This record gives sequence, structure tokens and C-alpha cells, in this order.
Amino acid sequence: MASNTYIIKNGKRAIIIDAGARLDNVLSALKKDEILEAVLLTHGHFDHCFFAAEFQENGAKICINRNDAPMLESAEKNLSHYFGRATGFRPLKADIFPQDGDCLNFAGLKIKVLNTPGHSLGGVCYVIDNTIFTGDTLFFESYGRTDLGDEVSFSDLKASILGKIFSLNGDYTVFPGHGQSTTLDYERENNPINYD
Repeated sequence: MASNTYIIKNGKRAIIIDAGARLDNVLSALKKDEILEAVLLTHGHFDHCFFAAEFQENGAKICINRNDAPMLESAEKNLSHYFGRATGFRPLKADIFPQDGDCLNFAGLKIKVLNTPGHSLGGVCYVIDNTIFTGDTLFFESYGRTDLGDEVSFSDLKASILGKIFSLNGDYTVFPGHGQSTTLDYERENNPINYD
């Protein structure tokens, strides 16, 4: 169940990708004069949004695609209830609902949004310069599961990876929601999504 939370700093401003880590852990990685502006959620499953309320109460804007926004309001919808993790989950409402093609501006960064449904209906990836944060859509030599409800499908996931992510021009460093980083060129050649 371990998931990745990424801190991206630009000067004294910062954002995080996914809120699977507690606020105090993230703040301990920031200097006292650094400001956390936003939490960009790749999707609404509990292991990526569980602590989002803590960040919102600390002043960070919470961003999630509208299709996954209901997961922030319900332990059943974000699956924490089914995995025995509902205790401690605090429902919230998102502040911003990024959609495909949007360019978000936080911490002085330009953040491109790619809708990548498949693992969840509202799954998105965030592209910052030559990096892409893929959540549970694309992993090192693997890809996200599609058996968690929400009317998702393997064909949607495959279309998101092959048609959206792999079609980006050039190579990117890929930071997934779980496990180690990889590169887009490596996954274009080695990911089993090409053959499944």
C-alpha cells in the first residue's frame, strides 16, 4: 500500500503530487520560509488522497479531476473503507478541477494536465518540463489495475498510455504513484502494455 508523494520546490514555493504522506512529514522536508501552494492529485484512491484535508487546512489548494472529486468526500468511494483504512480519513471538497490540456500555474511552474482514465475515471498525469507524474496509470515495467470499479476498463487505460503518454514527443523522467522512477523511452520499449 506504500505510495509516493513528490515534493517539487521552486525557490521558496512548493507543490506536492499526491497526498499519501502526512502534512508534518512534508513540512519537515520544507524550510520554514518555504510555502506549500498546492496538492495535485493524480486520482482519488485513498492511498493518494488520504491526507489531503490536512494540506487544505494548511492553506494548500487541492486539485483533482472532476470525475474523481467525489472520492474526496467518501471513504467508500476512495476505497479506504474496503481496505480497512477508513479510520482517520477526513472528507473534503477540492478547490480546483484540472482537465485535459489545462496548464496550471503553481510555485512559478507551468504544469500541463493530461487526462488518463483507466485506473480511475478521473486519472490525470502532470507534466512539468521533462518530467511526468503518472500516478497509477504507468509504472516501471507495469501499469495500473482496472478492477477497482468506477466503470473503468483496460481498453481505456491502454488508450491513455499508448495514445496520450507514449505519444508525447521526446523522453521524460517518469515518476509513478508507486515504486521506482523510470523513463518514457524505457517504458515505450519495455512496458508490457505494448503486448497485453
